[in-house]
Amino acid sequence: LNWTDVDGLNRSKSSEIIGTDQNKWDTGLQLSFVTSYRDNERTLKCSTLKSQAETYSKDITLNVQYAPKLVYIDTSHYTQIYDGGIVTLTCVVLNSNPPVTSYTWRKRVATESYRYYANTHEISLTIST
Repeated sequence: LNWTDVDGLNRSKSSEIIGTDQNKWDTGLQLSFVTSYRDNERTLKCSTLKSQAETYSKDITLNVQYAPKLVYIDTSHYTQIYDGGIVTLTCVVLNSNPPVTSYTWRKRVATESYRYYANTHEISLTIST
């Protein structure tokens, strides 16, 4: 038994499992590692060679869930913003699994409170002083 396509994994251990169940011998090779967002959609393969001509293998594709790696507000359409003008802000979220489906815009009203504005990736605001 062996695991392939494991290069770069942060492995903590790999151990062989041998046991019997009603006079039937089972063997396995356990692979343990710490997942990273970089491992998402990575395919690992466990294979065995029964005889010189018989090879059996099983693939598994990892689905690692992780928080967004980059979040920013895009205002690239505006070089200058004037009092009374309308500005559109776009919240850009990159590289997360699962993808972001919900956004919340808030404005600080007082020292400790926030006012809820919208639940979308884009918001238009009127600028006033």
